[in-house]
Amino acid sequence: MAVKEVHTVEQGETLSSIARDYGFQKYETIYFHESNEEFRNLRYDPNLIYPGDKINIPEKKPKTIKLPTNKAHQLVVSLPPKDRFILKLTDSEDNRWSGAPYKLILGSIEEEGTVSAMGKITVEMENDTPREGELHLYLDEETDEATHVFDVLIGHLDPFDTISGIQARLNLLGYPCGEVTGEINEETESAVRAFQIEQSLTVDGDPGPLTQDKLYRIYGF
Repeated sequence: MAVKEVHTVEQGETLSSIARDYGFQKYETIYFHESNEEFRNLRYDPNLIYPGDKINIPEKKPKTIKLPTNKAHQLVVSLPPKDRFILKLTDSEDNRWSGAPYKLILGSIEEEGTVSAMGKITVEMENDTPREGELHLYLDEETDEATHVFDVLIGHLDPFDTISGIQARLNLLGYPCGEVTGEINEETESAVRAFQIEQSLTVDGDPGPLTQDKLYRIYGF
């Protein structure tokens, strides 16, 4: 299968959304194409791509179906899979908030449910669902007001070995880095040191390979 063009990843895109934009039913068609070996070696987790990554888009090969005439035929076309919003919630004592009500607000769309026994929220998203919004958690049964409100940016989590990816994960784990800038600053170094202390790592404020590996294993991806 020849290469049609080279796509440059933009912030907020996912491999699934890119596949849909080019008319592919599965992102694997792009990800495992022979021309994308270098990309796979760089991004071994297809769920974590980075703005500026170059992805080769294969030519689509048209399918030809031979059918007898003078007969009725039914063709079933598979639609591209939908994206899923998956979030794992724990606090500093590893409580999972299971059973807690939540409301996910994405534009005019509101999804309500309860946190699973594993501490996860999973929501299937339509292709045109906005990728920015808020997550409201209700941990106090005595009030209807949300006890926690989080900003949601779907598709904006960069790989764990990038500075922006490190900053975002540390923020979400309770080690405040401030704004995700992609550049090391005093807040980031302070957050890295706090994380290193908690994880019994060498405390130097440098998010090197050992710190990245520990962050990856704790965060999950």
